Amino acid sequence: MDIPQDNLAKRRWLILGFAALIVIILIFALLSLRSSFASLFSEQTSGMIFKSVIRGDFTEQVSAYGTLKSAVRRSVVAKVSGTVTEIVKKPGATVSRQDVLVRLANPKLDQEVNKAELDVKDAEATLAQTRADIAEHRLDLENNFAIAQSNAKAEKAQLTARVKLAKLNIISKLELMEYQASYDKAVLAEQLAKKRLDSVAAEEKAKLASATIKAQTAQEALSMARLNQANLKVTPGLAGRLQSMPDNIELGAWIEQGANLGVVADPTSLIAQLQVSTSDAAKVAANDQAEVNINGSLVAGTVVRVAPNASNGQVQVDVRFKAALPVGARSDMDVRGTITSYQKADQLLVPRPAYYQDGQELAIYKKGTDGQLVLSKVPVLRASQDYLSVASGFNVGDKVLMKDPKHWQP
Repeated sequence: MDIPQDNLAKRRWLILGFAALIVIILIFALLSLRSSFASLFSEQTSGMIFKSVIRGDFTEQVSAYGTLKSAVRRSVVAKVSGTVTEIVKKPGATVSRQDVLVRLANPKLDQEVNKAELDVKDAEATLAQTRADIAEHRLDLENNFAIAQSNAKAEKAQLTARVKLAKLNIISKLELMEYQASYDKAVLAEQLAKKRLDSVAAEEKAKLASATIKAQTAQEALSMARLNQANLKVTPGLAGRLQSMPDNIELGAWIEQGANLGVVADPTSLIAQLQVSTSDAAKVAANDQAEVNINGSLVAGTVVRVAPNASNGQVQVDVRFKAALPVGARSDMDVRGTITSYQKADQLLVPRPAYYQDGQELAIYKKGTDGQLVLSKVPVLRASQDYLSVASGFNVGDKVLMKDPKHWQP
């Protein structure tokens, strides 16, 4: 029996359509597999971070934190004991050298002043009396010497006359000898009066010096008593701002001599007292340049001191500012700083990977011209937070992988 031609044609078209459908399904399947492989490859390389080697200026910096402190500060100390009767200034107040911060009371000091004033008057009266006695004594001695001198002259005149009479045999030799003895006695009296007058000067000087010293001692004691009394008014001795005052400073409180009553600082002498780790401290030296962040404002400064000792793993570094500080800067304010400890131009710089430790050799994967990763090991000249300075082993533009070779293999 003959098969109709139209049925045969339909069957061929069905076969062709079914084959075309299978081809389309296979194409979609291949595209889907290719996408999956690409996604898988992308996931494997998504964590691979490459950075470029550059040439430029190498800067080694040390991060630090700390506070602002006044370079010129002074503790206010009670020079005498007393009871607080008035608190004139509070912390934060601007003060001059002679401003009264606290007033104290001490009746004993007032009594000492009164007694010292009486002692001065007594010593001055004694000194005046000594001077008067010395003058009177000298006058007596001078008068005695003058009388003795006059008597000696008279006796000499008498003796001269008696000698002439004796030559004329008017008087006897015995009588002449009596006149001679009387003259000799007058001469001796004159000499003794002269010695007393000459020696009195040293005696007068000693008595006057003793009385003068007593008067001076009494005057000094009075000055000291008055100074102690004046010290009941506590002054800072430094112009600036009163930074602090102990909580125990209150009305009626008894303050011992030598007690701390507060701290006054010069607000224009602020410096940054920064803390750096002991490992970083070895890199910092005086005259290094620094930049301090004060409330968001960066202020340039210079390192003026590195503390010789460490405390709790930190070393203090003092930075003096080159420019005026921003408004609002005050003592004890927290600040952050960056100290530039080393700078050198035109250096080959490799981006610093997170796994690198200071002092070690750098081991890092470098992408070759063929795209393959090659492990490179080079010595590091210097290390900063962002870059490692090397002498060779890389070219500018080389791509290096930031993964640690110890924990990853290509």
